[in-house]
Amino acid sequence: MNARGFGATLAAALLAMPAAAVPIPRKVLALYRTAHIPEVVKDPFFLPTHQHLEMPLNWLGLELEHVNIDEGLPNEAALSGVRGIIFWLPTTHAFTDPRPLCRWLDSSMRRGIKVLVFGEMGFHRQGAPGLLDVDQECKEMLSSLGLRYEGIRAFDPLDVAIGTASSSGIGFERKVDLSDSSEFRMIHLSPGATPYLRLDFQKDPNLYTTPVAVTARGGVALTPFALYSNLALNPPHYAWVVEPFKFLAESLGLKGLPRPDVTTINGRRVYTSHIDGDGLRLALDLDERVLC
Repeated sequence: MNARGFGATLAAALLAMPAAAVPIPRKVLALYRTAHIPEVVKDPFFLPTHQHLEMPLNWLGLELEHVNIDEGLPNEAALSGVRGIIFWLPTTHAFTDPRPLCRWLDSSMRRGIKVLVFGEMGFHRQGAPGLLDVDQECKEMLSSLGLRYEGIRAFDPLDVAIGTASSSGIGFERKVDLSDSSEFRMIHLSPGATPYLRLDFQKDPNLYTTPVAVTARGGVALTPFALYSNLALNPPHYAWVVEPFKFLAESLGLKGLPRPDVTTINGRRVYTSHIDGDGLRLALDLDERVLC
């Protein structure tokens, strides 16, 4: 084989080689403020992102990291390996001034990071221009997410009907109960988004909202159609309305990606053994004078 023939063969072989493997981003950041923690002890353990989302995310092969943005927004280096950013916002005015956060989120989405909003649409600011109390920066961020937010409106639940409900994505542990709220977050989707739940308002056929949806850049699952909660009980009772595994997988773009098996580590089987010693100091059932 002459030099020219060898060069052509080598070039063809190199072109046929698979591209270098690139690590799949598996980290998800849960952003919060100290004021969002409902308990006296200000620990992320009490956040709904830990209580309700961390297990489904782990099951999907993802790692959840809580970030207190009272200490500042993550820098570019901290976003390395990040697949998504999640909020579970307790109020409509969840931030003193959400404008820097909205600009940062918009920039993060443009670099390919997904954004998911649970709970309230918490980007309102008192004093913001317009009737919605939502700044232009946050409107643009929500537009990048694939949403048009038109504020909160009050309706009699009897005047509200379910227009569309995903058979596999809604009604996981609890069916939609429109009487759970008389206030509805008005959400319209950009073309290409997937509605999980659409509600129609019977007194105006042109009026509707989509409080649970997956978009090209993330998703939204708003109160009370993500998770039912009854805090009057002790302990509180919770039930998923949205199917969390499906919703998280679709909104974070996990379809077709390998997921670590929770029964293995580095390809090896994991054996777990637990010895419970709680009863060692208790009285014996057969003779209460004797300790176990």
